[in-house]
Amino acid sequence: MTRKLKKGGYIYIEYPSVRSVGLPSMAGTLQFCDAPTHVRLYDLKEVSNILLENECRVLRGGTRRDLLRILFFPLFLVRGLLTGRPASAFWDLLGFAEYVLARKNG
Repeated sequence: MTRKLKKGGYIYIEYPSVRSVGLPSMAGTLQFCDAPTHVRLYDLKEVSNILLENECRVLRGGTRRDLLRILFFPLFLVRGLLTGRPASAFWDLLGFAEYVLARKNG
């Protein structure tokens, strides 16, 4: 992906964290193995090193925590229950995902 990124361009990568393996199963994917597309675990160091090796500067990374999603958790939970996918309401509370934001040098 970094080959397609223009110099000065930004890349945001988000993926299920290792922590998600220990979460309970729930409709809408709360536990890593709930989704058949989740076939490999990544960690922050590995993703960051790949970006560094490909002429990117890592600007920030860590566990994804969206304050608005945490503050409005009850609303997101109700929406999830109505759609049959309540798990995503818990992602920010429980640390389901990690992210890395980087910028291509140049």
